Amino acid sequence: MPENESAKLHTPNELLLGAEKLLNTHEPKFMRSVILESLAALEAYVQITVFTLLDKKMDPLFVKWLKDKTRMDFDSRLNQLTPLALNTPVDMASSLWREYKEAREIRNKVAHHSRVASYDEASQVFETVKKWLSYLGANAEVDLSLIKLKVFLEKRLVGQSINEGEAIEKVIDFYSKSQPFIDAKQESVIKNYSADLVLDFGDYKTLFEIKLSKRRFEESLVQLEHLYSKLHNPDKYRLVLLQFVEGKIPESFEQITQINGYTSVVFIELQSQPISDL
Repeated sequence: MPENESAKLHTPNELLLGAEKLLNTHEPKFMRSVILESLAALEAYVQITVFTLLDKKMDPLFVKWLKDKTRMDFDSRLNQLTPLALNTPVDMASSLWREYKEAREIRNKVAHHSRVASYDEASQVFETVKKWLSYLGANAEVDLSLIKLKVFLEKRLVGQSINEGEAIEKVIDFYSKSQPFIDAKQESVIKNYSADLVLDFGDYKTLFEIKLSKRRFEESLVQLEHLYSKLHNPDKYRLVLLQFVEGKIPESFEQITQINGYTSVVFIELQSQPISDL
């Protein structure tokens, strides 16, 4: 039976907040619910976010087939479909994957064998899910937001001439209004370098470099490569180059482009007049 996409469902945030409230009671009778709701939050997040990204990259009919095929196989959704959506592999040798498998094992014992769950087990599952949502947030949420950001800027900057500082303000304004739960700020990342914008997803950060067309695209990429090489724990970072261009965008960059596995390139076309008037 296919998933009912028209039914009103709890959001991942609602499920995780509910689990946190129950966990904080320390009541043994609530620990089973903490475990079930925590993992339900992760499943809901993948259902909503990963499949939305896949819909933008693949034939929707094929995505629907993938959704139906993996409906009872969340491991495959996480380790196979998530990398397709994010262009980032899920390392099955990592501590993150190991902790997920341990959380699933606890969940299965509690759900299918009626075993009483302890506070420590519930806390372990809850923290594991938080780590996964933080990781996915630094990837899937950013990819989705970049699509929306491109539309937002290209509509609002028609006929405008802006400098780099104004461009940074526009991007910060977008994130503060569209995703207020994300901490968007300018921040010093390494000595003598401050990112134009940092999106903070807890343990993971996305660094933005925002450039006008006066600077060569290749120079901006070299600058980002140098920055990445200097970062402490680079695996905790995503990079975004937001390049404003007056006139036509190169065809190869009309869509958001992934380079080297950790850098997204977004070209923003500055039109002199609304597209309908051209």
